[in-house]
Amino acid sequence: MRVSFLKEGEERSYFDEYDTSYDDDCEQDTDSKNTVLENTLSQESIVRTQQVLSEFLQKMGYGYARVEVLSGDFVMPGEDAGVSTVFNIRGENLGALIGRKNQTLISLQYLLRLMVFGQVDDYVPIIVDVNGTRQKRFRELKGLALRMADQVIAKKMPFALEPMSPFDRRIVHMVLADHPKVTTQSVGAGESRKVIVLLRS
Repeated sequence: MRVSFLKEGEERSYFDEYDTSYDDDCEQDTDSKNTVLENTLSQESIVRTQQVLSEFLQKMGYGYARVEVLSGDFVMPGEDAGVSTVFNIRGENLGALIGRKNQTLISLQYLLRLMVFGQVDDYVPIIVDVNGTRQKRFRELKGLALRMADQVIAKKMPFALEPMSPFDRRIVHMVLADHPKVTTQSVGAGESRKVIVLLRS
């Protein structure tokens, strides 16, 4: 992943150009750290949601894919932490279900939530994953965030990560939320929005 230090003297103009508030990328929930998800849907609702997703995949031409409910080793950031049930789609050649920056996967998740709304008795945000891609991404970004924090501390200057999706930015914010020496801010707009790691004042 590409990262870059801000040039000396560039910090003020760089941050003044954008809204750098601790914004909607980061959920300011003190319980958001590495929260383990629990299957809080009833068994009946889980079975129904699996059925709806499987039927939808069949119509999309992915009838060979298997839908499983992930156990407690799945970790997610943000508003869905600790209250979601994760439906992981397993199979070969499923890259098209993920899409660029997880956009297809996010859309699939949104559609599934709409399809099961009103069909299940309990409302819990649903997370859709493909072959554990989002969990792998979480681990990668967690490692990156911690390495960048070390770099910022060592060099005593802000560090800019490459533009990320809102989901990825939330992970970086979450991982470093309670770091004693660094903090994070999001800058930019749209697909150019990125995270800056900087020393706490």
